Amino acid sequence: MDKEKIKKYEYDGAVIRIGARLETFLDKHAGGEEKKIETFAEKCSVQNRKQIISLMHLIRNARNKVAHDKEGWDSGAPVFDFGMFQKVRRALIQLDDILKDENAHAVGAKNIMLMSAADQFYTMGNAGDFIKHGMLILLLNWLAGNRREVRYADPFGGNPWTKLENQEIKRRLNDSVRRCAFMRHAWSMIDGKYYGSGQIALHKGAHVWVADKDMHRRSDLEASGLFMLDEVLDNYDNQNGYCILSPEAAGDFDLILIDPLGDFMTERFDELDSAIQAVNKNPRLFVMFFVLDLQSKNKPPQTPEIYANHKNFMDKREKMREFACSLRCPKIENRYGIKGESRHEYEILAISQEFQNGGASDLWGKLRYFAANASDILPLQRGEKVEFWGGKDE
Repeated sequence: MDKEKIKKYEYDGAVIRIGARLETFLDKHAGGEEKKIETFAEKCSVQNRKQIISLMHLIRNARNKVAHDKEGWDSGAPVFDFGMFQKVRRALIQLDDILKDENAHAVGAKNIMLMSAADQFYTMGNAGDFIKHGMLILLLNWLAGNRREVRYADPFGGNPWTKLENQEIKRRLNDSVRRCAFMRHAWSMIDGKYYGSGQIALHKGAHVWVADKDMHRRSDLEASGLFMLDEVLDNYDNQNGYCILSPEAAGDFDLILIDPLGDFMTERFDELDSAIQAVNKNPRLFVMFFVLDLQSKNKPPQTPEIYANHKNFMDKREKMREFACSLRCPKIENRYGIKGESRHEYEILAISQEFQNGGASDLWGKLRYFAANASDILPLQRGEKVEFWGGKDE
């Protein structure tokens, strides 16, 4: 990966995307004139009308700054303000929500940034997401305190967010924010959204690159303001997200999340070796794996094949003890209409040389604290808990 290429892409991508989205909106709805923007807003509710005018003001000011900064870029002056770009992306996201809320009453509104991907076969915000995003936020917090900037990659990006409607998930999140304040980054109590991993990393201030094998999800991820891996990595294969683990591709990232749904334990188990090679070559790198295990720990085998997959994973994990840690969540009885919790045990495994050399050993205490609180929050069976594993002395 070429750092200068990434740096320039961040800048030029910001120019192109903000400019294109703004110009499309103005051309279709406002003709570039403030009066026509107000005319468009008049078709909406009072609350949404005020929001549209405020958001458009922010975006138009940003557009002017982009044009000014681009001249500066060409002359070698400081690059585009990435923090301001984040604000604009969030404004565009809010604008999309308003258009949906108004049922696309405005002419052409249905063509502006509406999400098109189908729902996943699981409920976003389930127990697996809960512990995955808890660990993700804690890792991002540590990285933000120890790195000048954080580069995050998620080659299995999924959906950027979902409207949070399940009452049990809402209860868990409310409880988690009271117990572990950092969990507030996983969802928005203002607009009721539960965020995907890429949006969480973005909210935490990371530079985020994502991908997905599904064309519609890639489109949605890009529309939500995230950069795409295939635009900064030469020969990146959207159909094989594991290619991010090659030492060349992983070299300049600080954190990579591997969350491939169902094929890791059955078909791509050897990718753990690829991750180990990547962190050995890049001592700054953390790799997180989201593991779906059909075999419950310490319970009789379901089938010989499922048990063999489970045992292979546990044996491999044990060999990584000194430079890895994990959180494991038992299966949860399906009583709440949450898809995906009752079939698998979830394990979130993180590996890095930073654990082995002691640089990130303080993370272990925070992860243990989160695991203890998650055990109380999640509706686990009596005697079960979210288990922390890792470290030399465990």
